[in-house]
Amino acid sequence: MKNIITLQLLKTGITLFCLLLANGLTNFAISLELLKRTGSSISFGLGLVIGPLTGLLVASVLLKVIDHYPKKNWLYLG
Repeated sequence: MKNIITLQLLKTGITLFCLLLANGLTNFAISLELLKRTGSSISFGLGLVIGPLTGLLVASVLLKVIDHYPKKNWLYLG
């Protein structure tokens, strides 16, 4: 039983690491594209700052929506 729990935690950790890495790389790539198109380092910096903030705002709204409805519906949707 302990091995199954350890394996599940390892899978969850690897999945979260990959998700955060992909999110960070996407945010950086969008900021670089802003820098390329505008030529302004301010737009690059703002892109790096605004990216994680929007993720936090969207996550908080999604968590409230998900908690409002029964979990079984989200399982069917997934």
